[in-house]
Amino acid sequence: MKHPMNNQNIVKSRIRQEWENFTNRTLLYDKETIRNMCDKIHFYDCVMIFFSENDRIPEKVFRFLWHREEIILNMWLLYLEQEHLRFLTWAEIEKLLEFWMEL
Repeated sequence: MKHPMNNQNIVKSRIRQEWENFTNRTLLYDKETIRNMCDKIHFYDCVMIFFSENDRIPEKVFRFLWHREEIILNMWLLYLEQEHLRFLTWAEIEKLLEFWMEL
């Protein structure tokens, strides 16, 4: 029997799909373009790991992300706009999400 998908599963599935699409597109680029994208590639990987391995994400985050499209891309664009935000640790990704949710 299939279990119904909840907000968390749906958002995580959409994030995984976005990450896979990004990865597949990136593999089509030439080496120099990929080297120039290393920060963005690292960002996508960090966000993907955060959502796939972290079981302590509050439900309010999933409710916020439920209606958002291109979640990782929008987080990346926010990161580029806000120089004080970081993404290398789960705590930093949480702060990035909190900042986005407060906008």
